[in-house]
Amino acid sequence: MDGLAVSVVPKERAGMAMGIFSTTRVAGEGVALAVVAAMLAGLVQSRLRGADLVDGAQALPEAAQRLAMGDLTHAATVLPGIDQALLVHGYGDAFRILLYILSAITVLSSGMVFGLLTHRPAREAASEHALQPWPDAKQNSGPAS
Repeated sequence: MDGLAVSVVPKERAGMAMGIFSTTRVAGEGVALAVVAAMLAGLVQSRLRGADLVDGAQALPEAAQRLAMGDLTHAATVLPGIDQALLVHGYGDAFRILLYILSAITVLSSGMVFGLLTHRPAREAASEHALQPWPDAKQNSGPAS
């Protein structure tokens, strides 16, 4: 992709094209990482919501965010009445569900890319039809009377 981004612009603008391409790629990765982390925190929170939390119901969002970041010790201090094994189990369930969601998105995206890459552009298909004579053109091309 880097070579393609640079090859389509004049040589004097190759640095600018590379900078724009790299910035867009890194920004996209950052947004995707933030979305996945938010999804994981939401899934952890939904998994822990069913647990019996004595005093931690209001601290559950913070604990879920800490667990999504991998900070088990701080999540356990935020929710002192909950067993660490339950936190680990809730995180594991949430991560498994997240992997299923991401796998489904990957399969759907690859199917869409495959469909778009195998589909001929309309302009190309129209030019092929324009060059070919109609099937009955030879029959009607007799001398005019």
